[in-house]
Amino acid sequence: MVNPPQNKSLVIKSFQWKDLDILLGLENQLRMTDGESGSITKRLLAEQLRQPNLDIERDLLLCIQNNQLRATSLICHEPRINRAILDIKGTEEFLVSKFVDDLLIAALEKARILKVSTLDFLPPPQISTETLTDKWGFYREHTYLKMRWIPRDLSNSTFPVGYSIRNYHDGGDAQALTNIQNASFDGSFNFSPNSLEEIHYRANMSNTSYAGIIFLMHGDTIAGYNWTLTNPIVDGTKGIISMIGIHPSCRGQGLGKPLLVAGLKHLVSIGTSFIELEVDEANEAAIRLYRSIGFESSHRLYWFHLPIRSQTQSLPNDP
Repeated sequence: MVNPPQNKSLVIKSFQWKDLDILLGLENQLRMTDGESGSITKRLLAEQLRQPNLDIERDLLLCIQNNQLRATSLICHEPRINRAILDIKGTEEFLVSKFVDDLLIAALEKARILKVSTLDFLPPPQISTETLTDKWGFYREHTYLKMRWIPRDLSNSTFPVGYSIRNYHDGGDAQALTNIQNASFDGSFNFSPNSLEEIHYRANMSNTSYAGIIFLMHGDTIAGYNWTLTNPIVDGTKGIISMIGIHPSCRGQGLGKPLLVAGLKHLVSIGTSFIELEVDEANEAAIRLYRSIGFESSHRLYWFHLPIRSQTQSLPNDP
């Protein structure tokens, strides 16, 4: 537990499973304030916390102020690439207050204990990016576009001869999905190779379905995939193109558009109100593809990067 002495009303402590209900309460409070998202279920929240790549009782911090949960900080450890990703959520009142510094200090200490070399952070908009840069040493590394598609008529888009699609099946497909995902995104920003255990777990979470994981086949070989998800919104469900990739050996054949359309058709068929995805702003070819289908940019997401210094060096605001 971290209890900063200068802020007697503030307690920062590690998550325990007995805290699940108060965490659910904060998650749904934050979803209500954005005016669009619907409530997350306790089941889905627990599934997210139990993902194999997380040690949730070690890596999730709860920030309690005046006996109310106000913010959380999650360090997602990626030992395969010696990196961690920081995710901070909180009420607007908390995130614009001086207390957010205490949460950042505790999160950075967690990252140092894990001995990662770098930390990537997509800050909530309430946290000043100038402060992140000038005070904490982060620098802006990458920009993503969030794009949205409203269901409309989709023109027929066919695959070249020899290609077809099929859905994910339990059993051996978990290894196949692991292989194609890692091959498709090898070397991409912000991607850490996934294990079979991680992929099998995520394919069985309640925000996805086997029908929503679409394989692009070339004969008996998997040439690409489109992994779709769903999330609740106030008036229904939104679809998400979570991951879409083509094996490097199969690129340049016009496979991206029909594979994207296959995922959109699935999400439309289950009644989603709209569909979202995120794309690296530097990936001009992908952006052109998405816009040709009718996706429109909604806003930018700015990723910040921090090289982790040795533990002997002081954190900002240390005496």
